[in-house]
Amino acid sequence: MPHNLGGHAGTLFDGPFRETKGPKVNDVNREHCSVCKMPIPAVPRSWSGPMQTFISRFIEPHLPSPERLTAWSKWIVEGVESTDVVIVRRHGGLSRGILCDIQGLRVLPSDLSPVWAVQQAILHSDPPTDTAFGKWVLSLPLEHNAVRKRKLDLLNVAGFHTAHLIDVAAHRNAMLTAKRPDVLRSVSVVELHPMNVLWVPKPRWSYWGASVQLKAHFAGVLKRRVPDLWDNFIRSVGGAAALLPKPDPDFQYFYTDDDWGTNNAVYHVLRSSTVLQTPQIRQIVALLAKCGSEHLTEAEVRRLLENGKVSGEFPTTQDAMKVFLYYRRRMKLDGVLTY
Repeated sequence: MPHNLGGHAGTLFDGPFRETKGPKVNDVNREHCSVCKMPIPAVPRSWSGPMQTFISRFIEPHLPSPERLTAWSKWIVEGVESTDVVIVRRHGGLSRGILCDIQGLRVLPSDLSPVWAVQQAILHSDPPTDTAFGKWVLSLPLEHNAVRKRKLDLLNVAGFHTAHLIDVAAHRNAMLTAKRPDVLRSVSVVELHPMNVLWVPKPRWSYWGASVQLKAHFAGVLKRRVPDLWDNFIRSVGGAAALLPKPDPDFQYFYTDDDWGTNNAVYHVLRSSTVLQTPQIRQIVALLAKCGSEHLTEAEVRRLLENGKVSGEFPTTQDAMKVFLYYRRRMKLDGVLTY
C-alpha cells in the first residue's frame, strides 16, 4: 500500500541546516549575503552583456569544488544502484509524496525540491559516512514549502533558482513506461546527479532556464571543472546530451530591475489530472496539460487561459485570470500545481 510522506520523509536534513540565517527576501541581492557559512555573490539587479561574463563573475567561482562534485556524484550513483528506495520526479502514474512499491523497489515521487537540498549539501559538506543512502533519500524534502521551512533554500535566498541541464521530465517520460526497477534507478540518477544541476538567476528565470545557450555555457563550466566526471555523466544519460550545443561566446544575457517584480508569480505544474469535479477547474487543468510546460509565469498562465477562451476550451464571460486565481488554492491542495 502506498504511504503518504507529505512534505518530507525524515529528519536527517533538518539538523545541519536548522540554524541557517539569511536576509529577508526584500534584502536579497543588495550587496552580499552569507547563508550557512557559504558566501554567495549578490546577483546584480540588472544585467546586459555576454552570458559568458556573467557566469564567470557571479556563478563559476561559487560552484561546489571539484572534490565535492566528484565525491557526491560517486556516492549518489553507487547509492541509487544499491538502495531499495529511490526518489524520482513525480509523473502521471505516481503522486508526489506517496511512497509506492514497484517490483520490490520503493519509489518516492517529488517535485524539484530534492535538487535544492542536494545542492546545498554539496556546497557544505562531504557525503555522509554514517548514514545509509536509503535513509538519506527518505530525509529529502518533497515540496518547496518544506525547502523553505527547513532552511534548505541557500541558492534561492542568494537570488537563484535551480534547474536541470538534461531535462528530467523528458528523460522521465521517455523511460518510465516500463516501470522497471532498473529504469527507475536510471531516472533517479538523472534527477539527483550533481552534474545535472543548473543555477538560474531569478529574473525571468522560467525563460532563461529553458535557454539552450545558458545550459551550454553552464555545461562548459562543469566540463572544465571536472572533465572526467562530466564525460562519465554524459555517457550515463546517452543521447539526451546531444541536445546541448556548443556555447556561443557572443551570446547576450539580459534582464532589468523590473524583472524582479514580486508579483510575477511562477506556477509549477505537478500533475496533468485532477480529482476535482468543478468544470472550470477541470478545464484549467486540461489547458495546463495541453500546454506541456512544467513552469509558467503569471503572464503565461493568463495568455494560456485567454487563448482557451477564444478556442472555446475555457468558456467564461469573466476575466480568465480572476477565475484562475479564485481556484488556484484548491488546485494546489489537490496537488495539481504549486507557486
